[in-house]
Amino acid sequence: MASQRRYLWDFFGRSAEPTAAHFEKHLAERLAADGMAGCVTGLTSAGDGHTAAYCDAPEAAWAHIEAELRPARREEVTGGKEVTGGEQVTGGKEVTGGEQVTGGEEVIVGEEVTGGNK
Repeated sequence: MASQRRYLWDFFGRSAEPTAAHFEKHLAERLAADGMAGCVTGLTSAGDGHTAAYCDAPEAAWAHIEAELRPARREEVTGGKEVTGGEQVTGGKEVTGGEQVTGGEEVIVGEEVTGGNK
């Protein structure tokens, strides 16, 4: 499996889950409209009061996602092992083309995405 990044947009509070789910729907639509093949979207939670919408993206989509969609953070992932850090992954929607990424990933590095206007 080629190198991928997981981009995340975090939501907090009582309405974190429905807000993240709504955002993820629009994220998938935007990725499809922008022709970002191979991207997979879904939801993950680090615990009560937190839900994040995510996009697992192939290298060809990295620059576009970072510049146009301004994620809060990103993680480098490789195939073959489970995601570390106790993340619960739900959803998992393939945006366009390519194979759907479903679990079996190892998080190598998590870092905040910098640049762009905030």
